[in-house]
Amino acid sequence: MKVIEKFINLLYKNSFILLIIITILTISTQTLFIRGYYDVEIRIVILSLYSLIIFARLYLFKFSFTFSEILWSAFTVLAVIGALLNSKSLSLDIIQPIAWWFVVIGIVSLIRIARPDDEYLTKWLMAIVFIELILALISLIDFLDIYKLSHLVSNNVQPNGQQNVSYFGCFIGSYTFGQEMLLGLLATISIFGLQILYQRKHGFKEYVVYFLSFIVFLPLIIYSNDRDSILAFCLSAFILFALLYKNKYITIKLHYIIIFVLINVFIFWIFYFIGLLQPLINKVLKSGTSHRIDIWLDVIKTQKDHILSSSFFFGDGFRHASSKYIIMKKFDLDNFHSIIFDIWARYGFLNLILVLGYLLTGIKKALNNKSKLRYLTITVLMGLIVFEITSGELVTATFRMVPFFIVFFLALVLDMNNNDVIKNTFHLDE
Repeated sequence: MKVIEKFINLLYKNSFILLIIITILTISTQTLFIRGYYDVEIRIVILSLYSLIIFARLYLFKFSFTFSEILWSAFTVLAVIGALLNSKSLSLDIIQPIAWWFVVIGIVSLIRIARPDDEYLTKWLMAIVFIELILALISLIDFLDIYKLSHLVSNNVQPNGQQNVSYFGCFIGSYTFGQEMLLGLLATISIFGLQILYQRKHGFKEYVVYFLSFIVFLPLIIYSNDRDSILAFCLSAFILFALLYKNKYITIKLHYIIIFVLINVFIFWIFYFIGLLQPLINKVLKSGTSHRIDIWLDVIKTQKDHILSSSFFFGDGFRHASSKYIIMKKFDLDNFHSIIFDIWARYGFLNLILVLGYLLTGIKKALNNKSKLRYLTITVLMGLIVFEITSGELVTATFRMVPFFIVFFLALVLDMNNNDVIKNTFHLDE
């Protein structure tokens, strides 16, 4: 027992380091190692770390379950039932929801153990900004042909039939890269919000972060032409400033607004002058919904035709579902481009109700929460929910940072139980 207690004590004291390691590994699977080189091994390491955190949570809190833990455990059981009943890709369709369970319960367990405060969150968000900046600069070096890094991995992934090996990692201009830039921008405005909410002065470090973030992340997210990510960031930024202004944390004067508008006009004129905005404008005006409406109507029609079936209630499985729909096969798609239709098709109507209830409960709790951290949860969550409505990554994108962010910030309001008193009960601070 003493060995276990020492292990728990070590994990508790180093929870922040553990969070940083998991964050780096999670980001790396969608950036540096997205070509299929070491990504499986990295995912195994991530799941192993989450397993250790869950073990610590079981030792500390035993059978004291939070809302998220109960809901996602029920979700996993229903998803596995759906795979057993309806899937033709059985092994993967069972493994995927179980892997998601380890991820989401691991995140919630870390929140319960670490009980992050504003300083903890600020340091974590700072780390995310610098990780994303380093990755962006590495990708820029390769993209601008300053030094071709792609040869470092190309020879290893070409025999496996991997595509896009002329680029290193997640190449600039892709939607996945745009999502990473979104996370960098969300982390930046969250740091700004925390500084204002807790009345801390903006020091040199903060100004450097703001400056680097906007001169690196903003042009790159626009260049990605990822409308979902751009909309999510704009909405989150607007909500944050609206909440800060409404609750009198900031004052907005007319000359500030004029200066802000002029600066933005100048920035976007530069973007237009160098040709950065034109592809995005053309996509907004000409690309329509990129088959989204067709996909969603196909799901509705198919589900209506199979109402009251096991497929309707439990779904067809993570992999098998995308092969069942005509429009998905016609355009060779594997993403339903909406959290609603993605979960409904893959995991069933019952799980769709659970996930929507999870999100709505989190929003309601955040609105009623007295902690200042609620403003952060509302800001990040509302932007990412809009992103999810037209993208659909929660649950299905098991090892990406967008689902990580959603679960993490919801856990701040849903799972930080006042009964989780670690220090006094287990003397872990001694």
